[in-house]
Amino acid sequence: MIPYSKETVMQYLNAPIFSHIQQVADKLGMPCYVVGGYVRDIFLERPSKDIDVVVVGSGIEIATALAKHLRQAIKITSIKNYGLSQTILHTHAPRM
Repeated sequence: MIPYSKETVMQYLNAPIFSHIQQVADKLGMPCYVVGGYVRDIFLERPSKDIDVVVVGSGIEIATALAKHLRQAIKITSIKNYGLSQTILHTHAPRM
């Protein structure tokens, strides 16, 4: 594992999808954070095909708003009891 500066890590977070998520989260006033395997894979220098985002608020609301924001058909699976959602975007994932 290689230590990275903040600037280096931010290069991995400059893909358009992150900007879209940020715009929606800011509009709804819900902070969100990239977590999980995507972050791990940055430090292990491995490609990653999915992005996990934790929302301080409703993940379901963010996912629904993101679909409207992107104006495209997006599959959203929700687990309302836990406030979880899985959003599947058919776009190219950011490359590392």
